[in-house]
Amino acid sequence: MAAMPLQRSPSMAVDEIRLACAAMYAPNTDPATRQRAGEYLEQASAGDDAWPALLQLVTTPQEQAATRFWAASALFRKARREPPPPALRAQLVQQLATALASDVPGEVAKQVSVACATLALRTAAEDPSAVGQCTRLALELCGRSTHGLGLLKALADEAPNVDAGAHRIRPLRAELQRVARADVFPALLQATGVDEVLAAWLQHGSESSLHDLLGGVDAPAFSKLTSVRTAVSTLIVAAEAGGGQVLDDASLQALRAFLGQCRQENDAECLADIARLTAALAASEPHGLQLAQHLPEVWDLALTCVEHPSRRIGAQALDAFLVLQDVPVAQRHPALTRDAFSRLLVSITRSCANSTDDDEDPEDALFQFRAVAADVLVATYFLLRETYMRTIADEMKSSLVALTEGGSPERAEAALYVLRVARREVCSDLKSRPDVAASARESVGAVLQFAEHPAFGALFQSGRGFVLCAGACDLLGAFAPALSTQAPNAVAFLSGVITHSQNRDRRVASAAGQALCRVCSSHSKVVWSAPDSLRDAITAVSMTGDESACSVVEGVARAASHVSVDVASKTCAPLVDALKVCVEAAINAVDVDAKVRAFKRVVHALQLCDTCASFAPPQLRQQLAVRLMPLLSACHAPPLALDEVVVGSALRCHASAALKEDPSVEDAQQLANVALVYWEAHAWASSLEALAKVVDACASRADGAALLSTVAQRVVAAAARHNTPSSEMFSLLVRLCALAPSTLSAPSEFCGALWAFCIRCLGAADAGGSAGRAAANLLGALAKRATQDEAHRHQLGAHGAAACREAIRVLAGPAPSQLRPALSECLHAVAAAAPSSNAVAWLGDALGDDALFDAKLPVGERRRVHAALCALVAQKPRFKALVVDLAKISNGETSLDAILAYEIAPQ
Repeated sequence: MAAMPLQRSPSMAVDEIRLACAAMYAPNTDPATRQRAGEYLEQASAGDDAWPALLQLVTTPQEQAATRFWAASALFRKARREPPPPALRAQLVQQLATALASDVPGEVAKQVSVACATLALRTAAEDPSAVGQCTRLALELCGRSTHGLGLLKALADEAPNVDAGAHRIRPLRAELQRVARADVFPALLQATGVDEVLAAWLQHGSESSLHDLLGGVDAPAFSKLTSVRTAVSTLIVAAEAGGGQVLDDASLQALRAFLGQCRQENDAECLADIARLTAALAASEPHGLQLAQHLPEVWDLALTCVEHPSRRIGAQALDAFLVLQDVPVAQRHPALTRDAFSRLLVSITRSCANSTDDDEDPEDALFQFRAVAADVLVATYFLLRETYMRTIADEMKSSLVALTEGGSPERAEAALYVLRVARREVCSDLKSRPDVAASARESVGAVLQFAEHPAFGALFQSGRGFVLCAGACDLLGAFAPALSTQAPNAVAFLSGVITHSQNRDRRVASAAGQALCRVCSSHSKVVWSAPDSLRDAITAVSMTGDESACSVVEGVARAASHVSVDVASKTCAPLVDALKVCVEAAINAVDVDAKVRAFKRVVHALQLCDTCASFAPPQLRQQLAVRLMPLLSACHAPPLALDEVVVGSALRCHASAALKEDPSVEDAQQLANVALVYWEAHAWASSLEALAKVVDACASRADGAALLSTVAQRVVAAAARHNTPSSEMFSLLVRLCALAPSTLSAPSEFCGALWAFCIRCLGAADAGGSAGRAAANLLGALAKRATQDEAHRHQLGAHGAAACREAIRVLAGPAPSQLRPALSECLHAVAAAAPSSNAVAWLGDALGDDALFDAKLPVGERRRVHAALCALVAQKPRFKALVVDLAKISNGETSLDAILAYEIAPQ
């Protein structure tokens, strides 16, 4: 296609634009031609004489849809950039609106509407009456075409985009508000399916939208509506838009009358909108507080929606009460205090149990309803307190009585849920509010009494009572401090649940285990009235228990200090018996699957024994240790000794049983010898964990220094031999440096090897640089010891240069950024501990080595860094910040200008 000139007569321009559009949108046009066509169209639409040509293309029905779409888009863009000629303004708007009345394709109509609205608003910036003229054209068009609503919406949407001075925008906004109240709102309120258009005008056309919609000269606007649902949708949009003046008495009365009309609705979809309306009104600004003071009918209607069989409707209405809880009680209408929330509490409890809406998924709807109800229930408890507990206690007792007569468990489970939602708040009131505590005990008593009824056993065995049972366990755990004399009965119930729910329902078993732990911890003396129940619970979890098993063992072990060691030992004996059985089964297992299962059971049994030893009183722990040691020895022999998980569990159990309450060095050495064998053979991290317990046990003992020195030397030698630096190993050595620093000072060969090993590991390439960070931490700790320890002072002089060079090498390279803080700390520790001349030389040699840096940091800039670092040794934070910035500059993360901040003396 040949290049086209800009200056043409209107008819020639239209013809050439038509040809260019055809070339532009034809599917078989080559790219070069399409590009030339686009360039021509851009030039053609920019000319001053383009207005009539574009208008002709848009308003001619015979034109191709693509051509009309492009022309309308061009008109829109042109109107955004420049105002149309005064002589053409009215013609452009009038003809574009008229074109929408013809058969216009949908996408073209949208673009024409936007262009027409933009042209009208451009004109209105100088003559505000143009808004009214365009609005009337659109309203007239609504009677003949569906595109009238599109033009109305475009007018409201484009109004904020008008580019004009403030002295022109203010009259334009005033005219928009006048047109909205006088023309748009009355027309739209008589129509249906206009929510989007109305929303656009409400958010822009009137700042007092809710007030305007509720008011009226002769009668309230809603008295003219024929569809309640349309009215509800309109009010929702107005309330959510917010802003404007407060409602006068006439508006409040109109809203009160309309809410009364809403009560007559039965359609579920309309009721869902009504529920949303109550929440929108409650949250509306500035009307929410005013409605809470003068129009309790909003929340009364919300309560009615909460009571609807559909939880979906109820959940929408609960949002109104979430907002109400932010309004102080003293500022609410008297009808929105205790009585209203007492009714709400009953309604929520029932909705948590029942739903007759066939269109909703029961489980999903219940979950969503409870998620919203939880916050409302907590606020309700703070308002009602004793009444809350009394109401739910009565509901609990009556629902459990109904269960004994063959009723459904859902009602009782709902009451349990409502109690448990506020458990944290209730527990804080148990001591200070006797009525709350009494109601809590009544609820617990009702649960325990039902647990003894045959109906409970039948329900549980049938598989229908697991949710109820889990709720009951949660309740007993939550209110454990209030149990008092009921504790033995609670233990018996929970023990039975644990026994029967193993391998059947993990949630029930977990809830029961955690509850038993709380009951035992809260009533450690009283629970021994039921020792058989405690032993049964221990037996149930000892072989096949889940993650809650440790909770059971912990609770019993904590309570063991209030009973004789013989009774406690007999109660906890199943743990050791189970471990013995599991170890024998693992040793005798033949095939791979059997070994895997057996090894898992051994780990579980070891974890339980570890828990028991950790929380047991000293005498019980000593008896456990005597029985456990032979079994632990079996775990350190093949085949169990080949499994790291088993070994780690055995070492932890050994430490808990032998290294509590002032252990002997012999006991610590026994564990250390076993752990060191695994470290030297396999470099297992679990052995370092055991060695850390040895360090804690012997660090404060003079006779333990030799043992700890041996531990340190063997750990470092094995790590160097296997080349297995790990963060756990360095953390162990840091612990030694803090608790028993002399163990890292001698012999001199070991001390030197330790420094060299730390320096070599500064850049350890493990994931995230954790080993490098730990090595830097240890090296920094050793450097700080150099100010007090001659051995480390000597090693600092021997290794300081290498430490500085390696730290700067790692910082300058592509190492993980997580390493930088630890390396900067380490570098400062070395520089601060060394003589000033040594530090200057070491830093200078490292920074002057071209092999460590590339072109991002020239030698001249490195000299500046060196001078700044030497000057900032006494200012640790700035020294470390400069080191980190050095790493960023070297890796291209910041510019060289960052150095300037450190060359300026701090204020």
